[in-house]
Parts: sequence; C-alpha cells; structure tokens
Amino acid sequence: MPLYDYSCPECKDVKELDLPMDHNKPVCNHCNCVLSRVFTRAPSFKFVGAGFYSNDYKETNYDRMTMDQRDSHDSEQADQLDERYSAEEKAFKEKIKDDLR
Repeated sequence: MPLYDYSCPECKDVKELDLPMDHNKPVCNHCNCVLSRVFTRAPSFKFVGAGFYSNDYKETNYDRMTMDQRDSHDSEQADQLDERYSAEEKAFKEKIKDDLR
C-alpha cells in the first residue's frame, strides 16, 4: 500500500499514513478534523555513467545532428571509452603482475 502524508489544519500535526489507493479522507485522532493531503517533492537524482542522455548527448545538440554526424559522434565516444578501458585494463594487469612478484 502507498504511503500518504496528511496534515491536520487545527493542531498542525503531520502524519504519514499507510492507506489503500481508494481510501476515504482520514480524521485527526486529537481534534477529529478531516486531514488535508500534503504533497511532497520527489528526491532528486543524477544519472552516473555512460549511456545517459544528460551525460553523453545533451551538450552536443544530438537531436539536431544528421545521421552521419550522430554516427561520427557515437564512434568518437566509443573510441574514448575503448581508450579508457584499455588504459584501465593495462593498469590492472600491471597491478596483478606486481602483486604476484
């Protein structure tokens, strides 16, 4: 069941209630007033890593590019990822080699 936030207009008490989707308006336990629904903002989040629009394409006006421009842009990004992967793989292999000595 979803959680709903309700506030009492009289005693200013805020409650988080676990109610079914088709519930009636709840009543305050202290003053018997009908509680009013409080809408809270969703938490913000950030996409991390490659493959997300906000990380890869937003600043390059990807939507306005022709198909050839998109292909070259995608291949450039793939090359950059390959280079980074190769460097990380090489560093990892050297670390393993040093650990085995």
